[in-house]
Amino acid sequence: MTLHRAIAKSAAETTLAEQFAALSGAALSPWREAAFRRFEEAGLPTRRVEAWHYTDLRAALATAAPLAKAPDAAAIEAAVRDYAGEQGAKLGAVAQPLRAAVTGRATSPGIFDVLATLGREESLARLGDQARAP
Repeated sequence: MTLHRAIAKSAAETTLAEQFAALSGAALSPWREAAFRRFEEAGLPTRRVEAWHYTDLRAALATAAPLAKAPDAAAIEAAVRDYAGEQGAKLGAVAQPLRAAVTGRATSPGIFDVLATLGREESLARLGDQARAP
């Protein structure tokens, strides 16, 4: 004897069903309608649905290289010093304009600490804003 149990819908499934119902007046392909009927019957796939064939990523994650950590102030300072040396400039000739571009001020906490605190994306966004400024 097989028991048929109603599948509990998650908030995501309910929202998707509501969005599809709003489109029901639109001309949908028969394949999409059939696919959604199957979705309404079974819901989103879970590990309990054997036919779904989840790939277990735990083994791959165990051997994956760790993400690089964000550089600290010392690493940023070393990179800026290297750049200044390559350009034949003193550190102040590079760090002071960098400070003005990132903070908008002539004085600030240590610029390398500021860059480390802001993070890569925000620091680059601020530099990009200044590069585009008239």
